[in-house]
Amino acid sequence: QANIQCGEFAELILLSTVRRLSQLDRACQDILVPQKWVGSSVALVADAGVIIEREAWAEAMREEEEEGHLSQGPHNASIFIFDWGRSELCTEEEWEALTEAEQQDRTWFWTSYTRGVHNLFSTACYLYWSHFCISEWETLRIAVYDYDAFNDDDLLGRVEIKLPKEPPASATFEEFELVDLRNQPILGVDRKRSVVKVRYWFIEYPSPSRFRGAWRVQVRNARHLTVADIHGSFFQERFDADPYARVTMVESAESAEIVGLSAGKRRSYVARTEVSANCLDPLWESTFEFPVVKQNGNQSDAGLEAMHKVLTSPFAPGAMPSTKEEGEENSKMPDAGKLKQKKSKVSAMFEKDCQSLKVSLEDFRETLEKVQEEWVEVKPLA
Repeated sequence: QANIQCGEFAELILLSTVRRLSQLDRACQDILVPQKWVGSSVALVADAGVIIEREAWAEAMREEEEEGHLSQGPHNASIFIFDWGRSELCTEEEWEALTEAEQQDRTWFWTSYTRGVHNLFSTACYLYWSHFCISEWETLRIAVYDYDAFNDDDLLGRVEIKLPKEPPASATFEEFELVDLRNQPILGVDRKRSVVKVRYWFIEYPSPSRFRGAWRVQVRNARHLTVADIHGSFFQERFDADPYARVTMVESAESAEIVGLSAGKRRSYVARTEVSANCLDPLWESTFEFPVVKQNGNQSDAGLEAMHKVLTSPFAPGAMPSTKEEGEENSKMPDAGKLKQKKSKVSAMFEKDCQSLKVSLEDFRETLEKVQEEWVEVKPLA
């Protein structure tokens, strides 16, 4: 308990990534003249080998409370922009001297790049909201697939497990029979039913933490899987598969109601094991954590409050996810006469976003809902 848990570490990494993408998104908005960035990429990196002591994290959380914004760390993630070889930078004076065709050319490239950065930032916000702002998980789904490098992965079987209301503090491994899309049992090459061995239990996180605890799921192995691949010649054929397990947690209706999702729409957290090549009885020994956030009455939770600090803090200013229709403003090519007007508008937006804790959590939640248009529809296996 001296160090933070795996689920807490993953949350720190993603929260830090959101903050840095927020800064990059804001920096792109502050550039008044379209640039011609060709082939430039954004890299997200994180230190997966570091161990963070809980006391160090506790000190960072105390700084948050005192200063009213997200502290510096320990957050071990960063972003880099690279591959500038074919890019052409342009000042305001150079922009005014360009022909209309050249301005349109640069506007097209700049619009494409800034939309990509903004989509990346919005996706990170959505991932944080759907992974680390859940007050209750309800359903555990495990699906075994055959990996295919050139076509869609084939489903080898799945199982759905209803989590108990009283979470167990420990558990033993259980074998669950896999079924197909019609809920029918699946038989392997040895005519035995395909099974997957899993155990799941709830662990409490010590204070201080944004989370009450987490569901820990361990997927050990699968047996008697069906054949998905055929290798070799006509005389020496080999039948096997390249299986991996996809582990999905789906939130409860009560948790979805807290954030205002309509009936039948839930958030989910998806993880997966490694691929076991050429095997019908894979051994994975993979463990995953699905955190459960602390609740603050009937209001928002600790996860949303942390995200709110990221996007409204003067320490880490960032643009809120845009609610404008796609192409409403970016499709308009700025001209020299509008540059000063746009500059003052950007400054006003920047000052508004930097007013710490001025955006209510309810408005922030509504903004996040618009980040992702397609939600996970919760349907029974039948």
